[in-house]
Amino acid sequence: MKKTKENNLKKLKLLITIMPHNKRSLFMNIIEQYDCNYHLSFQGMGVATNEIKDMLGLKDTHRDVLFSIIREDKVKDCLLEIEDKVGLYKSGGIVKKHVMLIGLMIGVALSLVLSIIRIIYHFDIMYYLVPGFLICLLLSFFVPKVYVAIAFDSGGVAAGAMTSSFMLPLAIGVCVVLQGESQVLTDAFGIVAMVALTPIMVIELIGLIAIIRDKLIMKKQVSNMILEEDEVIIKF
Repeated sequence: MKKTKENNLKKLKLLITIMPHNKRSLFMNIIEQYDCNYHLSFQGMGVATNEIKDMLGLKDTHRDVLFSIIREDKVKDCLLEIEDKVGLYKSGGIVKKHVMLIGLMIGVALSLVLSIIRIIYHFDIMYYLVPGFLICLLLSFFVPKVYVAIAFDSGGVAAGAMTSSFMLPLAIGVCVVLQGESQVLTDAFGIVAMVALTPIMVIELIGLIAIIRDKLIMKKQVSNMILEEDEVIIKF
């Protein structure tokens, strides 16, 4: 009888959650759904070194740290629920400016390279456009909406004044030299369509990479939290 009672006892884990200052109640409500009856919360403001604060996510001192006592068998489900409900908030809902600028530059450069290749080998632009926009449409179902919106706006912005005043004359010159003036209308002018396509694809791929990276980080955090030994709570 005594052994049965011991088997029924569930091990407890200490779950430490670091969150934005205005999100404490949201995290507490999620965690309490998994048989958590005790919380201890305080503001993440201290005098630790920058390296330690970066490791704990406390570089911005306006953070809350929440200590929760939760059953061991509930930890994984709880972390997955947190990731599912607030996963899009992990980056603060911010898309970094330099990442978007680099993606836009790569997209425009890629469009120029692909257009020159098409001029050299003289094939139909539909071999680029049809698969390209199908890929963009497919990616839009998997990446966050903010990346989709930025991507399609970027495609329209990139195919603007710079394209018509600089890149189009460059493509026309290359086409005249390699294929002759008779092929300018069919080969050179395709660069405008390519500039509208490639930034969309590149920025959506950045969004897809961000999702995969966040999933891997979350998986690592879950594996570090769920340990067989009670003495070890978090492993860095």
